Amino acid sequence: MLIDAHTQPTMLFETGLRWWRGERFTIGWKGHLFRPGLPADVPSVEAIAAELERQPLAAVCANLAGVFGLFVWDGSQRSWQVACDHTGLFSIFHDGTSLAGTSFLDVAAACGATPAEVDPDRIAEFLVQGMLFDHRTLVPRIRLLAGSQVLRLACDGSGTRLTLEEKRFGQDPVVRDAEFLVRHVDDLACSLQGRRVSIDISGGFDSRLLACLLDRHGVVAEAAVSGEPGSADVVLGGEVAKRLRLPFFPTRHDLADLERELPTVFREGGGLVDLCKFHRDRQTALARRARGVEVFVHGGGGEFLKDFYFHHEFPFYGRRGASLERFYDLRVAPLRLPPGLLGVRGREGARRARAEALALFERYRAGTNHETCDRISLFVRQPQVFAGQFSGYIHLGLDVAAPFLERANALAASSLSPWSRCMEGWHRRLITRFRPDVAVLPTTEGYSASGRPLDRLRDLASHARNEARRAANKIGQRVVGRTLLPKAGTNELDAPGFIQRLRATRRFHEAVGRLQDLAVLGPSVTPAAVPAGYVGRVLAVGMCLEHLEQSAGHRPQPKTAAAAA
Repeated sequence: MLIDAHTQPTMLFETGLRWWRGERFTIGWKGHLFRPGLPADVPSVEAIAAELERQPLAAVCANLAGVFGLFVWDGSQRSWQVACDHTGLFSIFHDGTSLAGTSFLDVAAACGATPAEVDPDRIAEFLVQGMLFDHRTLVPRIRLLAGSQVLRLACDGSGTRLTLEEKRFGQDPVVRDAEFLVRHVDDLACSLQGRRVSIDISGGFDSRLLACLLDRHGVVAEAAVSGEPGSADVVLGGEVAKRLRLPFFPTRHDLADLERELPTVFREGGGLVDLCKFHRDRQTALARRARGVEVFVHGGGGEFLKDFYFHHEFPFYGRRGASLERFYDLRVAPLRLPPGLLGVRGREGARRARAEALALFERYRAGTNHETCDRISLFVRQPQVFAGQFSGYIHLGLDVAAPFLERANALAASSLSPWSRCMEGWHRRLITRFRPDVAVLPTTEGYSASGRPLDRLRDLASHARNEARRAANKIGQRVVGRTLLPKAGTNELDAPGFIQRLRATRRFHEAVGRLQDLAVLGPSVTPAAVPAGYVGRVLAVGMCLEHLEQSAGHRPQPKTAAAAA
């Protein structure tokens, strides 16, 4: 979907796009959008419209929640205002001058972007980090809209103007306990009334906590997980779902049509996602849609309630200084690159990407090391971890809610004592409080989720073994370039042989050749030599370059109502 100052709401159709029309404002939205205390969609949008009569969108949307894109046409001023959720989990792109859109590929085509405009430094950054920071894309003149911004498109005497305004957030929350999350889930449950809801339930803590918090509201219709039969996540998730009396749907990764469906996976992923990950995620989303699911509750970001993002600072939590270099090397780009993998431009780009990231991280320094790491994760890294995945789901017609990743919730969690978050402390307290029978079940970490003192004592030995495993994995990633002791179930998400089959596809061979021509990959690199962690990234960039070659100057045609349906 593309929007410029001359676009009319009646011209816009897209899967999942809904409209509300009033006398002055016409408001469109994609994703799960709600005003806390109100049902999602029309009741919340009507409240937005009423407030827009008195104050600008930058003030109004600061009070919204969910994962969404919001598109407001002001008929009296003949202008658009566009925003996404406050974390930036729904991707909206713009060219900085006159055009905005929900697809990087569409915006690039409409701008006439060519492969020659792609910055090799950005390719290297994407390969090394798996994402691009600071709202960049592969094409320098196309940017991501930040979760903290509202974009305005209007025409005046000098032509079309695109301006950006900061949302008007209040003070960051400071809390002493996790009741903020309980209250948010209460509001989320209210917003979900009347919709068919699915939740991921795996063997981990995060999905289990959300399932237990939502259980008392009775709004979840089913649970699902992706994995091979008999894998840890499938077995343990099934046990949790059984206790919660939820139908459970494991989805097995299907490779039957791998080569033929790659172009579709690429387009629906938006061009800037690791295709290895999105290939499986897309299948799970389509399976949910086939079962009539409308909203998917995701446990991403549960790490904010733990000591996960600053674990490398142990045992010096709460100190003023945070090592940004250690954060980058252990959290952002932990895998050691094999000698010869990157070419001359690739090595230069990787060095610049690290230097640019460290400079960017400096903007988010806070009073303590744990707050610094949490803020970098919230404002820099996590939006890019999830935005491609969540945007892809929403474009397929599956709305997403992600309570842990809500800006206010993540900031509140960050204000908690770092020591109270150790050993999944708040997860244990809340799960045990609401569903003690579910808390005692084992997790993929190797111990229970129970907060009872005796159970926590029993779990100490397993926790110590898990910490030793994590330390060994970081050493392995930095020294030999691979995870030595993966967590239970990690290697059972994808179908057996998935990476090998991707390496063998024609498109992957072409992608390797394209990146060698740019000197991003080394001249002697063969498809079989690309490490597993980089296969999906190389494939995505290669297909993106191919797409730009074929689409330059061809503005995508607007969808019809029938096509969007």
